[in-house]
Amino acid sequence: MDELQEKDFWCGISENWRYPERFWTWSSHNVEHWSLVLAVRGTGFLRVGGEEYTLDQHDIFLIAPGIAHVFSGGESWELLWVHFVLPLDLLEILRWQEVQEGVRKASLTLSNYSKVRIAMQEVCHLYLSRPKNWFQFAHALLTTAVLRIDNSLPDFETANAPWLQKAQEQLRRVPCVSIDEIAAACGLSRTLFFEKFHQLTGYTPAQYRDQERLRNAEQLLLKTNQPVGQIAESTGFNSIHYFSLRFKERYGTSPRQYRQQHKLCKT
Repeated sequence: MDELQEKDFWCGISENWRYPERFWTWSSHNVEHWSLVLAVRGTGFLRVGGEEYTLDQHDIFLIAPGIAHVFSGGESWELLWVHFVLPLDLLEILRWQEVQEGVRKASLTLSNYSKVRIAMQEVCHLYLSRPKNWFQFAHALLTTAVLRIDNSLPDFETANAPWLQKAQEQLRRVPCVSIDEIAAACGLSRTLFFEKFHQLTGYTPAQYRDQERLRNAEQLLLKTNQPVGQIAESTGFNSIHYFSLRFKERYGTSPRQYRQQHKLCKT
């Protein structure tokens, strides 16, 4: 990489969205360097090449030089952004999800989000105050932040990925924490969690949870004499009506009828 210069950095905090009760947009055209964009609060959108991506809190995007992009967000949305030189040898090892050519995305765990946010805020402070050798220090902070994010990314692509096994285990539990909490525990944004979970299992997280609970309920109906209402409650269904409805969708008959039919088959 060529020797760093002050012109290799341009950064700031986009706070405009925090106050007005209307939609704001900001366009970036022909940026000479890489753009690192972190959503600090709220939800907004990034549009690149005809595609639109949700930018939730804890989402971070890395956008290649020269790619025009537009941000839009409503009230209470805030961004941190930095334009900087990214070493090519670093780019070659990054595992961030490439949502389209030249655009990469990652979702941060709570711990990494705090560290990356502090690093980017420090870079903004250096940019404004310009102490001696500030841009070398800024580059070191950003390189560390990018590598920290990369090292924390789960393996998305296989059914045996640890994050997916962890999510499935949590979804099978009764009582179960919220799906948003499971996504956060897996180090993924809600959007990416839903997308990757469905891609690898064929179910949404809620559908997978219900399927597992219905399997457990079926076994209890066949192997115990527990009342249907008790089975519904013990397998995590808050409503016997909802349990009966989902059970009939899956097995073609109500829980009581299913039990009676299978008892008759055994006699």
